[in-house]
Formats: sequence, C-alpha cells, structure tokens
Amino acid sequence: MVQFCPNCRLALFMTKEGDAVVAKCYKCGYKSAVQSRTVVSPRVPSEKNVHVIQRTPEFVDRVCPKCGHNKATRINVQTVGDHAGIAQERSGAVYRCLQCNATWRDAW
Repeated sequence: MVQFCPNCRLALFMTKEGDAVVAKCYKCGYKSAVQSRTVVSPRVPSEKNVHVIQRTPEFVDRVCPKCGHNKATRINVQTVGDHAGIAQERSGAVYRCLQCNATWRDAW
C-alpha cells in the first residue's frame, strides 16, 4: 500500500538508513516504517497490481497542468494484469508537482 506524508500529502519513498528501510518524504523529511513494497491502485480492478520499479523520485522539469509550476518528481511504475486470458504489462511514469502536489501520468 502506498504511504503518504501526513504533513504535505506526498507519497513516501523507501530509503535505507543504516540497517533499516524506512519510508521518507523528500519534501519535509517525515519518516515512517515501511508497510509494503507492492502498491495496489484503487482505480484499477484489484487483480491488477502496480509495482513501483524506481524507489527514489527523480526531479524533472515538467509543467503542472493544475498550477503551471515547472518542477515535479517522477516515479516509474509498471502495471501487470490479464485481458482476455493474455498477460499484459505496461509501464509509465507518475508525476507529482512540487508546489501544489497535483498528480498526473503519461498516457500508457
């Protein structure tokens, strides 16, 4: 399950600190224990899993469709599922604005 920062509502990213792996917010520094490494999206049927294939955010120059700010973080994700009995995998990127926290993705 994706964990979110209670302060700034960004997705927490896994990072290693010493021997422990913690979920951390890169904007405010909030830390939490890691609950899971597989993410199930509520927008797709439950049999489809979304796997985060990049653990740390990549800071990119993307214009936010909501506020127009030009800085965002990018996380690469991969969906796995079946359609008509044929296994399918799709990958894409999810972006989050650093100013207003709006989230959008590339067309998959």
